[in-house]
Amino acid sequence: MDQLGLSVSSFDCDVLRSAFIKSVIEDNIPQERWRTQARLLISDYTGRDDIEPELLEWIVRKVGSKSAVIQLIGADYQTERMSFFDLDILREAFRQSVGKHHISEADWAEHAKLFLEQLVDEEEGREIAS
Repeated sequence: MDQLGLSVSSFDCDVLRSAFIKSVIEDNIPQERWRTQARLLISDYTGRDDIEPELLEWIVRKVGSKSAVIQLIGADYQTERMSFFDLDILREAFRQSVGKHHISEADWAEHAKLFLEQLVDEEEGREIAS
């Protein structure tokens, strides 16, 4: 991430998100204060006050939000690439699905195909209902 003249690697993002989650749990921070806490962590880590909104949103989002995944599936990636944050949402949702359905590593490829097909079907059903 170098949009603001500041390079924050995917590793840095992961460190920040892990620190955020740990601080929320350990300090019992209510959800209405999550953005403030995330801003402080990012600012302390980078030494800057100008924070990329997409990074802030990724850090404070609830993990594995199905609606966030379905929203991604409905996005138009013909004109724009998926961001690291979009891919992370999909990865986390897939990881949770693998755990929930007790999928062995040998069957991940087939499960990934079914997982994405189901999400596409749910997005198409939502568009029809709208």
